[in-house]
Amino acid sequence: MRELTDAILMSLSRHARKSRIARIVIEPMVDSLGEEGLRIRLILQKKAGGQILPREQLLRVIDDTRGMLAADGDQRFPYFEVTTEKNEKEKQRELERLRAG
Repeated sequence: MRELTDAILMSLSRHARKSRIARIVIEPMVDSLGEEGLRIRLILQKKAGGQILPREQLLRVIDDTRGMLAADGDQRFPYFEVTTEKNEKEKQRELERLRAG
């Protein structure tokens, strides 16, 4: 997965220079049709509010990622989620609250 993370970072540096990546999380997943995919979470340092990664830039990164996966013979579709550290922390607190009941 390290190679994929590096390729995504390279694509982001080309297409979304102003986006400050805190971390990238890549996990295998199964989509609603039972097909294998990859969940790729881009967690940005930028504060929440407004558009955190413009759609055109994200689409270019997705296209680059799909191309790299295909070149490696990996047919899994990359499902991207873009969030901020702030939103990630809020989501984590909400999950902990729900688990505590």
